[in-house]
Amino acid sequence: MAATSETTRLLRMRPSLETAVFWFDVAGVLLVVTLAVGVLCTLAIVFLGIVKEGHWDEAREAAKVRIAELASEGERARAEVERAHADIATANSAIAEAHKQTAALEVQAAQAREGIAAADARAAQANEGAAEANARAIEAKLALEKYKEHRRLNDEEKAEIAQRVSGLKGVQFAIGHADVESLHLGIDAAHALVAGGMDWVDWPFLMNTTNLPHDGRTAAMIQLLGTVIRVYNPAQVATRDLIASALGGPKFEGTNVEGPDPSVPGFAVVLVMVGAKR
Repeated sequence: MAATSETTRLLRMRPSLETAVFWFDVAGVLLVVTLAVGVLCTLAIVFLGIVKEGHWDEAREAAKVRIAELASEGERARAEVERAHADIATANSAIAEAHKQTAALEVQAAQAREGIAAADARAAQANEGAAEANARAIEAKLALEKYKEHRRLNDEEKAEIAQRVSGLKGVQFAIGHADVESLHLGIDAAHALVAGGMDWVDWPFLMNTTNLPHDGRTAAMIQLLGTVIRVYNPAQVATRDLIASALGGPKFEGTNVEGPDPSVPGFAVVLVMVGAKR
């Protein structure tokens, strides 16, 4: 009963014939169109799938090529990195060696500076020594020139000596000398003493004497420096001192006195001995 009732209800709801025919035709057309679109879509899917696969194959090949290129570039990059590391290691080694050489050079430079300082000190000492040597050489030169220059008495000096011994008229004296230069000075002194009134006689003792033909006297050769006035008679001490004072100039280089010596009694000759230059 229920099924009959439902069927009756559905029959009452069905469309009219015209409506059914229309929608039947529409449905048929849609089915045909849908089938045609499905065929076209299928064909498009197949064709485009083939095209897509082709593009994917090309992309895979290009990707493989690119991957190979990237791998090659990676290998080259790794090789360059390794070379760079090797260069860095070489550079570090060179830097370390340079530091060692720099340290060695600094040590050598310090030693060189010490050597230069020592050389400068030695040069300063050498300069001082040279200056001292030059000073000594100048002194020696002056001394040599002084030594070469013969000591002689000028007329004024002779007159002064003669005036100072003018109170010793008649006192006898003899001349001694050490060398030719001192002989000339002794002769000048003898001439001055004679001009003052004293009496010049030959050397009174037996010893090495020099004949003076121009003066007609003899003079003794005596090894001494400076000038010495010697007397034997105690009564002639004042005479000795007066002659020593008269001959006390710098050319006689310090006049010394000797005596009296009473071992030769009655001997009254004053010995005037002119020595070599000091």
